[in-house]
Amino acid sequence: MGYVDYSMSERAAAAYRDGLLPASKLARRLGVSTAAVREFLVPREWHHTSKHYNETDFFLDPRQDEDYNAGEADALLAQMRAWDQARKATAKGAETYRARVKWLVWEGSRNYPRAVEHAADAQVTEKGNTFTIVLDDGYTFRKRRHTRGFEVARITEEG
Repeated sequence: MGYVDYSMSERAAAAYRDGLLPASKLARRLGVSTAAVREFLVPREWHHTSKHYNETDFFLDPRQDEDYNAGEADALLAQMRAWDQARKATAKGAETYRARVKWLVWEGSRNYPRAVEHAADAQVTEKGNTFTIVLDDGYTFRKRRHTRGFEVARITEEG
């Protein structure tokens, strides 16, 4: 067997044609992380890729796998997405809580800008000096701790 354009073996190219994909490409297709693909799915084959002959695992999309019926494949995908969310929430140093958030939105023209203050209760994830704010309508944005006009006041259980 030979090599295709210094990027993969001919057998790896055949695996692509058969529907097998590396973890990163399958993760993109499924909308999950590469770590979730490696955690939940078993590689079907491995092939040499790149001019350095790397050994790359190839996986099959559970929705195309004969070992799963449609309901089982959907349940597995939901489980993978939930695992990803839990992993993101418990990322090192991250803390999530409800808070009253105030921030500035700049409006007007370049010559006559004006700052309009906004405030809302939101879900806040704090990691280091970065805050990820998710408003109740789903709108998400990030602010840094020392951004001018930005304030976060944690909402306690008591009130």
